[in-house]
Amino acid sequence: RAKKVIGIELNSVTDNPIVDYEDKRFLHGGNFHGEAIATVIDQLKIVLVKLTMLSERRIAFFLNHRTNRRFPPFLNLNTPGLTLALQGLQFVATSTTARSQTLAFPQSIHSISTNADNQDVVSMGTDAALVAAMVIEHAYIVLAIEMVTLSQAVDCAEIENKLSKDTRGLYRETRKHVPAIVEDISIAGNLEQLLQSLKRETAV
Repeated sequence: RAKKVIGIELNSVTDNPIVDYEDKRFLHGGNFHGEAIATVIDQLKIVLVKLTMLSERRIAFFLNHRTNRRFPPFLNLNTPGLTLALQGLQFVATSTTARSQTLAFPQSIHSISTNADNQDVVSMGTDAALVAAMVIEHAYIVLAIEMVTLSQAVDCAEIENKLSKDTRGLYRETRKHVPAIVEDISIAGNLEQLLQSLKRETAV
C-alpha cells in the first residue's frame, strides 16, 4: 500500500498554480500537500516497529531457558556462567527495539506553523521519511540477531539435517557470515555482513 500511494504522489502534478498552456488557464490550489505520503510512511513505520517487537520477543523466548524449557541459558554452547553466549546480542536487540518503539509516534500529526502562518498545517512528510528510515535500519538489526539466535538454537539441538530446504538455506546463509558462538568473541563485523546480506535479499 505504501509503495502504491507513494508512486501515485510522486507522479502527480504538484505545482501551484498549475499552468494549462493549451487552454491558457492557471489552476490554483495545486496538489502540493505531502499528507498522503506522510501518513502512509507513518503507517509503514508502525507496522515495522510491531514486526521488530515480535522478532525481539522470539529472541527472548529462545534465550530464556526458564521459558523455553529446552535450551541452555542464552543458547550457551560452552559453560553457562563462564561464557556469555548470546547475552550481549540480546541487549542490542532489546535496546534497538525500545528505540524503535519511541520512534513509532506518527510524525504526520505534528505540525508547527511557518512561513508567516501561510503554511499552518504541514505534513511533516520529510521527518516521517527520515524517522522511518531509522526504524527500517533497526528492524534489519533485530531480524539479523534473530537469525543468529535461531541458528544457535539449531546448533544446540543438532537438527540441521531435519530442517526444511528453505529453513536450511537461511541457516547456512547466517552461518556464512556469523559462526556458532562458543567462546566470548566480538561479532560486530560478522553481524554487519549478515545485515548487508539481508538487505540485498530484500531489496525491492
